[in-house]
Amino acid sequence: MNSLLKGIKAARDLGIRQVLLYGLYSAGLKTGYWRLRTPANDQNPDKRVINQALCNNIHLFPTPDPNFEGLLSPEERLNLINEADDIVAGKYRPFGGEAVSLNLSPPLPLKHWCEVDDGREDLKLYWEPARFGWVFTLTRAYHLTGDEQYPNAFWNYLEFFHKENPVNLGANWASAQEVALRLIEFIFAYQFFTNTSGDNHRRQNLLLKMIYQHARRIPVTLIYARAQNNNHLLTEALGLYAAGIFLEQLPEAKKWRKTGWMWLNRGFQTQISDEGSYSQHSMNYHRLMVQVALLGRCFAKSNKDEFPPETMNRLNLATRWLLVQMDPVTGNVPNLGHNDGSHILPLSSGGFSDYRPAGQAASRCFLNTPCLPSGKWDELSLWLGIDISDNLPIIPTIQTNPCVLELRSQQSHAIIRAEHLTSRPAHADQLHVDIWWKHQNIAMDPGTYRYTDQPPWNNGLTHTACHNTIQMDGQDQMTWTGRFLWLDWAQGRLVTRTEDEIQVEHDGYKRLGIIHRRCLACDSTDNWQVYDEILPITKLVKAHSALLNWALPDLQWQIDGSRLTLNSGDGQIVLEISAFDEKQKLLNPVSVNLIRAGELLHGEGKWLPTAGWFSPTYNVKVPTLSFQVTISAKPPFSILSRWKLIG
Repeated sequence: MNSLLKGIKAARDLGIRQVLLYGLYSAGLKTGYWRLRTPANDQNPDKRVINQALCNNIHLFPTPDPNFEGLLSPEERLNLINEADDIVAGKYRPFGGEAVSLNLSPPLPLKHWCEVDDGREDLKLYWEPARFGWVFTLTRAYHLTGDEQYPNAFWNYLEFFHKENPVNLGANWASAQEVALRLIEFIFAYQFFTNTSGDNHRRQNLLLKMIYQHARRIPVTLIYARAQNNNHLLTEALGLYAAGIFLEQLPEAKKWRKTGWMWLNRGFQTQISDEGSYSQHSMNYHRLMVQVALLGRCFAKSNKDEFPPETMNRLNLATRWLLVQMDPVTGNVPNLGHNDGSHILPLSSGGFSDYRPAGQAASRCFLNTPCLPSGKWDELSLWLGIDISDNLPIIPTIQTNPCVLELRSQQSHAIIRAEHLTSRPAHADQLHVDIWWKHQNIAMDPGTYRYTDQPPWNNGLTHTACHNTIQMDGQDQMTWTGRFLWLDWAQGRLVTRTEDEIQVEHDGYKRLGIIHRRCLACDSTDNWQVYDEILPITKLVKAHSALLNWALPDLQWQIDGSRLTLNSGDGQIVLEISAFDEKQKLLNPVSVNLIRAGELLHGEGKWLPTAGWFSPTYNVKVPTLSFQVTISAKPPFSILSRWKLIG
């Protein structure tokens, strides 16, 4: 797509305001304006003011409730200590994955942040350790043990980071969102580590100086966050608000506080839909938004502020939307949309994939009642000063949301995606279906893996063929114009809904003269049906090729024609696919393929190397099975997927 056409379509889909704001930001890069506003190796100009702030002893975070120790089992305590010991020894667990070296050095050569190229290598691998999110683990371990090695490790890492990352130089200053998140972690560490015996005034003053330098970086390019109007705006606004409270004696503090509070509330009010879904169409970013809201509420209490009613209403809706998606037994959720591994409040023992701590805290804050009984997931609430001793009853209706397209059976449930897009979509995944059985995800969303890598892994799992939906004529539902930009949005629509059936459709293939309609249905015995119709919208009808994909667990398998059987310790999953022409006569499939980890196990013909992969978190991919059936026929024709769950 040429630049002019891309610009016109972007203005149509994103809105002129966002395109103009991004254009202004880009102009600032090209003209050197942002470089002028953020000079390299910029130093704190007023040590006296910073030292004044040191004496104020402002606590944005409440003193941790000692009861949190009682929420952890002996095994969870041991795991926490082991993880903290790994950090002391130089290893951490990025994106909730396996332990790797904790590297705080930016990629070389060291350039002004304006010159950092985020398309050449994956900067998230440098940004993640430099967020200092592992400070929460050190703090929890220190609170349990009183062992000075944990705060001492933080101070040593802080000095190393300061030496290796001069102000405004290198990748770790390129994103104001990363700067804002690091600033919040620094404030947290300052509050809990400055009174330790291994500390001294020199290190405290260094930390305060770095908090100030980080705060100064954020407002300069807030226009970029406003252009995105997504998690960037929320986190940067939160960072400004926190800095404005914490460094209240600074001349800039009042403006930071006011600006941060305004954009934080505006972000919640514009980014959360009337149904409670988040504008980035991502489960992981939805949790990040909720965590920002929890931090914002915590900071607001310290400053005697309160969220306005419209913000509280939106957060109420967003919490309900999250609770419907969350499995209360495991805390797992569908892997919807971008999953960049963000977990900015790991103040609990559940791990990256456990959404119960965020769900429970948000439920208490924004619904005024718990969503779960007391448990280890309450630790986050205690660290944020949320009362868990009230013994409120759990109201069943808080875990319902008519806007979430979900059906439930005895031991299974399914969710179908049909979104009317008003903000930038993450994946081309309209009409994708997730199925869960016995708390396990058996029809899966592939996730993300990497944003930046060699093809096909440059955000390659975003495409239609990777999802549990239908790809027509080898084309995506929308036009992919870059890692994070889809244009010509496919719009989903609810057609009908009953207690045991949901029918939806999307118009992403209207350029081909067809509509994709899908019906999800279940019975009381965990039998599911997904009925796809390919319908013509023009009089001139030609044959089209439909690729139906199902992403499944990596289990023992057998194939008989277009019938797939999977065997696990919990039972048997049987999936049978049939196709019919306009007169309901059986159609023979062009191909029936089973792919694992990009390799063909059964069938013949072409397949994508991204097939048969699942990414549970960023930079991690594990093998799955991809069952793909291709049908070629003139519309109208239909494809029926019958699921039988036995055991």
